[in-house]
Amino acid sequence: MRGLREEGKNHVLPVRFIFWQRYAQSDQANVCALNANLISRRFLNYDCFADRHIGPTEMEKQQMLFYLGFKDIETFTNTIVPESIRLKRDLDLPEPLDEWRMLTELRTIAAKNKQYRTFIGMGYYDCIVPGVITRNILQNAGWTTPYTPYQPEIAQGRLESLINFQTMITDLTGLDVANASLLDESTACAEAMCLAVRATKRNVFLYDEQLHPQNIALLKTRADPLDIEVNPLDINSPNLTDQVAGIIIQYPNTEGLIYENIEKLIASANKHGIQTILVCDPLALTLVRSPGDLGAQIAVGSAQRFGLPLFYGGPHPAFMAVHSKLARSMPGRIVGVSKDSSGNRAYRLALQTREQHIRRDKATSNICTAQALPANIAAMYAVYHGPHRLADIARTIHKSVSYLAHKLKDYDIQVAHDVFFDTIKAKPKNMTDFRVRCEEKQINVRYFEDGYVGISLDECTLASDVKDLLHLFGVNKVEDDIEKSIMEAFLLHPVFNSYHSESQLMRYIKRLENKDLSLANSMIPLGSCTMKLNASAELAPITWPKFSNVHPFAPQDQTRAKQWCQWRICWSASHQRLLGVHWTRSKKDLPDSHFSSRNQPASAHLANFTVCTVESDKHGNINYKDLAAKAEKYKDDIVDVCNKIHEHGGQVYLDGANFNAQVGLCRPGDYGSDVSHLNLHKTFCIPHGGGGPGAGPIGVKSHLAPFLPGHPIVPQNGSAVGAVSGSPWGSSVGLKAATRMSILNANYMSRRLEEGGYRVVYKGEQGLNAHEFIIDCKPFKKSAGVDVVDIAKRLMDYGFHAPTMAWPVHDCLMIEPTEKRVFDKQINPLKLAPHTLPVLMSSHWNRPYSRELAGFPKPWCTDHKVWPSVGRIDDQFGDRNLVCNCPPVISDV
Repeated sequence: MRGLREEGKNHVLPVRFIFWQRYAQSDQANVCALNANLISRRFLNYDCFADRHIGPTEMEKQQMLFYLGFKDIETFTNTIVPESIRLKRDLDLPEPLDEWRMLTELRTIAAKNKQYRTFIGMGYYDCIVPGVITRNILQNAGWTTPYTPYQPEIAQGRLESLINFQTMITDLTGLDVANASLLDESTACAEAMCLAVRATKRNVFLYDEQLHPQNIALLKTRADPLDIEVNPLDINSPNLTDQVAGIIIQYPNTEGLIYENIEKLIASANKHGIQTILVCDPLALTLVRSPGDLGAQIAVGSAQRFGLPLFYGGPHPAFMAVHSKLARSMPGRIVGVSKDSSGNRAYRLALQTREQHIRRDKATSNICTAQALPANIAAMYAVYHGPHRLADIARTIHKSVSYLAHKLKDYDIQVAHDVFFDTIKAKPKNMTDFRVRCEEKQINVRYFEDGYVGISLDECTLASDVKDLLHLFGVNKVEDDIEKSIMEAFLLHPVFNSYHSESQLMRYIKRLENKDLSLANSMIPLGSCTMKLNASAELAPITWPKFSNVHPFAPQDQTRAKQWCQWRICWSASHQRLLGVHWTRSKKDLPDSHFSSRNQPASAHLANFTVCTVESDKHGNINYKDLAAKAEKYKDDIVDVCNKIHEHGGQVYLDGANFNAQVGLCRPGDYGSDVSHLNLHKTFCIPHGGGGPGAGPIGVKSHLAPFLPGHPIVPQNGSAVGAVSGSPWGSSVGLKAATRMSILNANYMSRRLEEGGYRVVYKGEQGLNAHEFIIDCKPFKKSAGVDVVDIAKRLMDYGFHAPTMAWPVHDCLMIEPTEKRVFDKQINPLKLAPHTLPVLMSSHWNRPYSRELAGFPKPWCTDHKVWPSVGRIDDQFGDRNLVCNCPPVISDV
């Protein structure tokens, strides 16, 4: 029984007995006040979300404070947060709500959205999300809460699903290698442009003017700081020369047209060594010729309509597929096949030397540029339907839009194109009457400046919708007639032809989930990525139709939004970023501002910045003398922190990755930051999803508001900077308590490990840390040949996920707990970790330590742990023998 030991006695008094003993000794007035307070608190807020979200109890919190030498949490955090930046008041936010009231208020907010039937298209389409996928992936903590699979031995399930995604894309595009998703289609277009420039060493790039407008806008945004000359491409009379790096074509284009002369154009480009990029719709690719078959080297697009709701513009999984010769230069994560220590096939993230945690500002890929959870949903959508059902869905859509076009022509209504997949461009005879009928029927379509309208149909389109669309044009007589198209074979791997019933898919999803470690199994103490609880009440609303089925280009009077400025003392905000690293700016677009993210050198490189590293002192703080010297040297270009930068006319960008240690305690805008982003999965509990989705809204001071990104379709706060993503969107007491507890947990764990013999580096002047800390592992390597990888793999045998390895300091582990005799150097549990069940059960055991030490190093490991499904994976073998599609079922590596 939990209790308190009475002074001078050996027995333990129950806590409730001591409480009532003190209750009886108190005066009547205090008793009445106590009763009133307890009753009021229970009546008003009996289900406090903060109490459920924050792990340690009040008693446990006091024990940690006592261990660290502090009497209360206020004194503790005041010791860590400098007086000069400390917020002297609570945030001006409404009173906290319990979960039920919060959900009730969210329903009220959702009800303000007008849910019209939307046929706008432009890369965003309604689709039917299979319930088995919603239930078992989107609403399942086993899939929503894992970390990026940098410890592949405990991530084999997600990696297998992502290689299914890659195989789906390579099959549909007819190309050799695909990545495991990118942020969105527009970002993928920009990444493809940069890839073409790198591959050809040329800087002229041509774009089809019939790309979606948001794709064109982002190409221009990305090209300008990199000095890439971007010009329109005349499809019918292209000016192709040996100076052109690449051309990009929408296939089908934004008006719905499928170009009939595209193969000839691609052949001409190939003669000049030009990289051809096709922006394609994967559902259309079930019926039309693939980019690879047409001769293109690169294909990009969005897999949104493979089981992802509209989500008001994201998150959705984009993709890139390339010819094999470009594989080692392409951006994004790539899942590859390798082998483990027993020679068994295993999946891993391949070609990581491209990424910024190794190459820093020279990286061709950023670790954050992925949408893993949406990609897994899209992959499962393809697995569930298989090739024949996918083609049937595509045919049904094409049948509906063909019928619509045929009927319009019968009534002498102009239809712009004859060859299309799901979109037509038509001209109403009377635009005023057309708009009135749209409002009466509550229908959204796309309006062109030339008097035409665009109509895109999708998987959710009903026969009644087609009749209503015809009614908009004044056509009221409707019959049924259509022909079917011919398909080519694709998605031939057994995984896409085996799980077509709900039970089969549910079991397949569960089998993969059981191979992975998530927050449902164990703590994930990563210092580089705050892995917080994703509460059920926070995730439930994402599937509500009035939130999830809103088109990003719907009229703004049909939608509502709120701003994020209180936490940052910012005057303007933009919700356009899909990730924190998505915020990049050029000094040409922002003539008075120069931005750089201190822990994202690859992002700074995207904006054509020269990354200048400022030295740290022994505590990990900025070396002020070095900063002053470099600020003086680079006073016209540098972006870094606060006053010294402002003295030289610079602007301060504060990385929001570590904002979990600041919410409610200090605000960047108060202490000198001009612009900052929020990583919503790190600070505000959206799912990490195994490496995405992400969201990174930006806040800026008022003088930078005019330079916020604009958008070619939806009006935005600013207009000086082009679009940076395809879509324009993407209680104070409880927040402060969560921040304080994250700092307390980190310092408690740091002190305990330090007293156990570990060396904690980069502490503050008071010997304390913020919400994370770094352990120096170099002494282990020197004395026993054990490095950080060995430690990470051995932690799997304990059922733990490893902390962040070698980032931001080599040979170190960075830990962030958000809430809660001599062996031979080469033959020990560390070097041979992790240990799988087949290894432990094998009749052949020749290791100088017991099976129990290998598999159950602590007694509690026998109760529950996630068993690695493979042994230690051979990274070098996987990169030397690159395989990024589903391997044959019967073959070994």
